[in-house]
This record gives sequence, structure tokens and C-alpha cells, in this order.
Amino acid sequence: MCYIILAKQMDNYDILHELDQVARNAARPGQPFTTQAEHMPETLNIIKANGGPTDTCWSLSFMNNIDEALADKFDLDKMKYIIGTPNLINYTACHDNKRLLARLNERLSGFDDEIFRRMKLAAIILTTSAGIPLIWQGDEIGDAISVDETDENKTKIKRPMHWNLLKNKRNRNLFNTFKYLFAFRHKTDSLRNGEVDFCYENIDDHVLVYRRGVNIIILCYFSNEKRINYTIENISTKANTIWIDILTNEYFIVNDRNTLVLTLN
Repeated sequence: MCYIILAKQMDNYDILHELDQVARNAARPGQPFTTQAEHMPETLNIIKANGGPTDTCWSLSFMNNIDEALADKFDLDKMKYIIGTPNLINYTACHDNKRLLARLNERLSGFDDEIFRRMKLAAIILTTSAGIPLIWQGDEIGDAISVDETDENKTKIKRPMHWNLLKNKRNRNLFNTFKYLFAFRHKTDSLRNGEVDFCYENIDDHVLVYRRGVNIIILCYFSNEKRINYTIENISTKANTIWIDILTNEYFIVNDRNTLVLTLN
């Protein structure tokens, strides 16, 4: 991997293209290789798929918009952008910013079950979006010890893993969720390749559903309001099917009208 920082300040695609070629030629034969541009905010023009010089670009939009959505400021179009755009490096936090758990605590007040449920939703979206998932070490165990964003030396501070957090049930469950989802993505081709198919959306109810291939459906609910017998139409590519929640092992039936009825909470 070649990581090109200050791509925005450099503002020269010819130089970025040359750096990409030099780094690629220096890689070992047969070694997986990619170039990433740190361009804040991201620009899709810098990506090779759009005629640019690098393979990928860091997505500041993912971090900002997942933060807003999980803090009850749901924007449907922004969520569809960060979920459906390929060739972006998606992350919820990095060494330049406060951790997502810390930001949610500031917005919602309190490290309770609700905040950890929202962290799990962030992990689900991170690992099922079209982009490339990246985590800042510690996010997966629910570390909320964060950075002073105004500190010019913040990237030089050593930040050890606080493994003792795994003694807490909430943190252990969050870690197991991250671990399972990354393993599932690794073995599932349709999560790493192909387009995102948005099959249902309701901006008033804060619901967004999308498919990755024919066998994976992701249902996102950005609210803590309980909705009983909620109906989602055209959710599957085939009616009369049984679906299993891979995190809870619950069974759900899509009826002969290709409709799913369930409780959202």
C-alpha cells in the first residue's frame, strides 16, 4: 500500500500519478497493492475509476455523516452516498479526530446500551458499504479515550490498546460484532465487489434498506422509536423466502407478496 498525504495541498495529478507508478513498481511481484490519497474532503475525481491518479481516497464524508445519522440527524441522500460510493476508504474515526463513541457520548450523554447499539449499527454499515472499511485501533473494543483535535502533536502520541475494556460485557459484545462482520466481509465476495442496490427507503421513518448481491440484505433503522408490524415491500429479489439475521440468528419470512413485516427497535 502507498499512502499519499496532503494530496489536496499538492493539487497536482501529474505528480500523484508519478508517485503511484513509482510505488507500484517498487512493490514485490504479485503483492497486493493499492494507493490511497488523503484529500479532505474527498474528491471522486482523484480515483482511477474516474480518471484520477490513485486507487482510493479517504472519505471524510463517511465519518461525518455516520456521526450525524447515529445522533438522530438522519439525511437519506448523504447516507446513500457514503454507503453506495465505491473506491473510498470509509472510517468512523482516525488519529486526527475524536472517536465515534466519544462523539456520540457528547451528543447523547451516557455510555449506555443505546450508544453501544448505535456503535454496532456503525460497524454494520462500515463493513457492508461499497467502500473499503478502515478502523482506528481501539474502536472495535469500544475505546472512548480520544484526542484533542486542536493539539498539533496529536498524531505523535502513542495510544496503547486498552484491552481491559473487554472485561465489560458491552465492550466485549461490540468487539465480537466487529470481529464477526470483518470475517464475514472477507469471505463474502458480494460485500467486497459489486454495486449497492437500495431497495427500500423511508425518510420520515428513518429507514434505509439495501442489498449486496442476491443473498445479503442490510436493514438500517436510525431511530430509537419502537415500530411494531413495520412493513417493508420489495425487500428481496424473490418472494416466499426465509432470511436469517447473521448477528442474532433470528429468522424472518418474506411473504408471497415480497413483503417483510417486523418490529423495528
